[in-house]
Amino acid sequence: MLCRAAEKANINLPVAQTGFSDANDIADYAQDAVKKLYASGIVSGRENGSFDPGAFASRAEAAKMVYGLMAKGGMTK
Repeated sequence: MLCRAAEKANINLPVAQTGFSDANDIADYAQDAVKKLYASGIVSGRENGSFDPGAFASRAEAAKMVYGLMAKGGMTK
């Protein structure tokens, strides 16, 4: 959803490899989005170096991701 919002807002997100220890567990359809969000500093994964694609994001994690996207688009002060 964040990558689609970035596209709609004309925010260019670069693509880079993530290095997550469980990168093979990320669904094929989400691979590019995760790489873009990681390269942009919007997602950083868990402390143990994993992405944990089966987990739910906490409210704080979701807020950080939305804020990170807004900052990329110049929508924060």
